[in-house]
Amino acid sequence: MKINVAPFLLPFYLLISTFLSAQSTSQLETVIQGLRQDPGLETAHWGFCVKEVQSGKVLASYNPNQSLVTASAMKAITTSTALLKMGEAYRYETVLGYRGKLNTGGVLEGDLIVKGTGDPTLGSDRFDAYPSAEQLIKTWGDAVLQRGIRIIEGNLIADAAHFSSQSTPGNWSWEDMGNYYGAGSWGINFHENLYYLDFKSGPTPGSATQILRTRPLVSDLSFTNEVKAGPRGSGDNAYIFGAPYSQERYVRGTIPPARNVFTIKGSLPNPPMFLLTEFREYLRKCGITVKGKLSVAFSSTPGTITTLHTHHSPTLAEIARETNYESINLYAESLLKSIAVQSGEKGTTDAGIDALISYWKSRGLDTKGMLLRDGSGLSPNNAVTPLQLAEILRLSYLGPSGRALYNSLPVAGISGTIKSMLKGTTAQGKIHMKSGYISHVRSYTGFVESRSGKTLVFAMMSNNYTCTSGRMRRLFERLMLAMERY
Repeated sequence: MKINVAPFLLPFYLLISTFLSAQSTSQLETVIQGLRQDPGLETAHWGFCVKEVQSGKVLASYNPNQSLVTASAMKAITTSTALLKMGEAYRYETVLGYRGKLNTGGVLEGDLIVKGTGDPTLGSDRFDAYPSAEQLIKTWGDAVLQRGIRIIEGNLIADAAHFSSQSTPGNWSWEDMGNYYGAGSWGINFHENLYYLDFKSGPTPGSATQILRTRPLVSDLSFTNEVKAGPRGSGDNAYIFGAPYSQERYVRGTIPPARNVFTIKGSLPNPPMFLLTEFREYLRKCGITVKGKLSVAFSSTPGTITTLHTHHSPTLAEIARETNYESINLYAESLLKSIAVQSGEKGTTDAGIDALISYWKSRGLDTKGMLLRDGSGLSPNNAVTPLQLAEILRLSYLGPSGRALYNSLPVAGISGTIKSMLKGTTAQGKIHMKSGYISHVRSYTGFVESRSGKTLVFAMMSNNYTCTSGRMRRLFERLMLAMERY
């Protein structure tokens, strides 16, 4: 007689599962208690929340309802919201066209127009399948030639009206805005709104440095160079100070000594105008004359535009991946403004924040204490609670673009900004998360493939710790290891 023993073993298996679950939760609580007693966190504000994705059950937490500065963990909120509202297949369009009459002699009695929709990747070198800045300019020049245009009587216009003229959030730091990571977001972005600044440094610490060039050439920028050579091995400690639309730049700080070429990255003061300058120069080399002026428009250009070329960006899924893997502030800020436009509002930071918060309210999220100032986390005034951050990611994971969000997050010990974390541990390769770091702020949020086979979602943030940033990271790694063991 054959006996089915499975029903008899089921209570035993349930008992073991409950015991192991409780043991894992106990490990998490032990780590939390250790962090609470750590002297480096004595004056800190920090919080943590981990949940099961499918059930939404909170497994462990500490200060889950405390509003904390996010740093770049904010990008996980922005990208997840953009994916849900716009769809992972969304692509930005940039149109080259003309307005007016084209005569048989190749004379355009009108304007040549580049009309943008806020594509942050336009002319970027990051995507192999899409044209670089030089390739894109050539493609546009070829399109003008093929239409037979040889003289443009009117203006060369960048229609950047998709977003407002305020490119950066109002409370970004003066120390940030002149540098590449503080580049603003326009209705037309180009070459990731960056230039390279090459230095030559003196032989000894404290000696003078010399600015060699910008790449590409940004001819109307002027620099006051106060950078000195620092100690050997000190790295890049130079900062570029300058506001959007201003051509004056001050460079302060230090770079390593005895370098024939040392390069830092700055933010273009007016990317749409820079694009027009590059485009006009290419047209000139092709024998095409622009008689009018270069003009950036922040209100839509009137009249019918005849299209010469339409450029499509990478998909939103590809853009979200680069945003989170490389922590690109420009991409996140453009996505936030795009969320506003998709919601029928003007493309501004404030409208994007309002649209984002309204969306999550409509999904049932308690947004009390959710205080946002930008889409990238560069502002030190962003604040969300660990519970809110974990729940946003949980709901996003369960939505139609959940896999795109999951794949957009770097993998611990393997890729992106967290490739050096948890290497050689059991958690390597099992945690997809976005990291964040600004002065005295460490944050992480993402997903854990736990030993139990369950997918967990978590958020952890620490503000105003007094230990080193490296130690703060290692303290949070203890929580990550405990989650993986669940």
